[in-house]
Amino acid sequence: MVDKPDIVKKLMEEEKLGKFENHGTNEKLEVPEELLEESFEDVSDDAVGSADTDVLAVDRGISDYTEVDEKIQGGDKLLQDVFDAITDGISVLDKEFNIVKVNQFLKDKYPNSMPLVGKKCYQIYQQRDSICPWCPSLPAMESGETQTETVPYPSEEKPEGWLYLSSFPLKDATGNISGVIEYVSDITELKKAEKELSEAKNHFQTLFNSMVDPVMILDSKGKFLELTERVKEITGWDREDLIGKNFLKTKLLTRKSKAICIKNLLKRMSGINVIPYEVEALTKDGRKLPFEINAERIEYKGKPADMVVFRDISDRKQVEEELRESEERFRDISVSMADLIWEVDRDGKYNFISGKAKNVLGYETSEILGKTPFDFMLEDEAKRVGELFKEIVSEKKPIVDLENWNLTKNGEKICLLTNGTPMLDENGELMGYRGIDEDITERKRTEGELKQKLKELETFYDIGTKRELKMIQLKKEINQLCKKYGESPRYDVKDENDIEI
Repeated sequence: MVDKPDIVKKLMEEEKLGKFENHGTNEKLEVPEELLEESFEDVSDDAVGSADTDVLAVDRGISDYTEVDEKIQGGDKLLQDVFDAITDGISVLDKEFNIVKVNQFLKDKYPNSMPLVGKKCYQIYQQRDSICPWCPSLPAMESGETQTETVPYPSEEKPEGWLYLSSFPLKDATGNISGVIEYVSDITELKKAEKELSEAKNHFQTLFNSMVDPVMILDSKGKFLELTERVKEITGWDREDLIGKNFLKTKLLTRKSKAICIKNLLKRMSGINVIPYEVEALTKDGRKLPFEINAERIEYKGKPADMVVFRDISDRKQVEEELRESEERFRDISVSMADLIWEVDRDGKYNFISGKAKNVLGYETSEILGKTPFDFMLEDEAKRVGELFKEIVSEKKPIVDLENWNLTKNGEKICLLTNGTPMLDENGELMGYRGIDEDITERKRTEGELKQKLKELETFYDIGTKRELKMIQLKKEINQLCKKYGESPRYDVKDENDIEI
């Protein structure tokens, strides 16, 4: 039951004493009998029959009555001032729902219906011809107990605002209900705020449930308060499995992941910013799923809470695993290959080179990174190869069988055969090259020897044809060199015993 405001209690007390003005055409002031008795308490039985005494007693009684009347009128004026100063509406109704008394608030609220006193409350306040079906004053008069209701105004059909209406039953000296005091508070702004809050909650709930990632709200002690439908879709856990339970008491996370969550929770409670971290969740059927957790502090239903977003990183973990395996295969291949595997940026500087660099160039990997291939060539060779490389880069073309001579750390000249592929970003801009260097020094030397032998053979042919034996020997040597480097023999050589001198 709603407690009666002090002014309402005072009004109810005054109503019992009969001190409310009727505000109709016949105004009168009723004086309580106890006050009249008090006014004449000095008149004794001995004074009866004495004219002077009678006159004195009557004069004194009239004087006391006038003084009491003035006090009553003064008190009623103070009560009315307080009555009118209240910023909520107060009206006194009789049993027929006639308005007996109102304060200034209601006079100001219904200026076009003045005077209000003497009219039916439902005609003025709700523009109806009969008692409002939701009227709390009717059950208040029937039950003798305070009743409350939220009602629209100025009418149910065209509500412009809302009033919170409390009806307090009035009783006369015999205990019979004589009317009610209606206490009215305009709650239009409150209703608007409640509507906006409700819409905001619905909007939040819609956004909350539409999130692609599973989202949970936990209180400061780790108890689940709310979760999205995606939680069940991905993990299989129902609301009844989680809501109201501490996350440590559920099987949603692995033991290790629970420890990680506690550690990060303590950090956040200490004011330390916690970046997203990875955990393993357990589905209802026992599968493990990798998630990235991102938690934010929010206020939920007026209390601090954590909104935790679980991002499924299964695909990312799979890609990372495939990349790791690919890198391992690449490293294994680069270690097992005799060739150099390298990568340069758009300026031609090495940002990767395989461990074979030590065997080929004599330099440690750390001595090569950050330098260009031209730093390991003689000046003329660097200029020649640099011009070729500049042309290739300008057209973003692959590097195909580019021979270049380099100096090892101990000053030995070696020949490398370079092949490379351009690396382009998403906009087609050149980021660098990736490729392989093959050491062909021995092949180049063999080719030189082969050319020299061919030259000698041609010389012998020029000297004379009778030196066939020498020629056969040269042909055999040439065939042996061809065989050594995987080429077919160039000559069909007869046995020396078959040669005719």
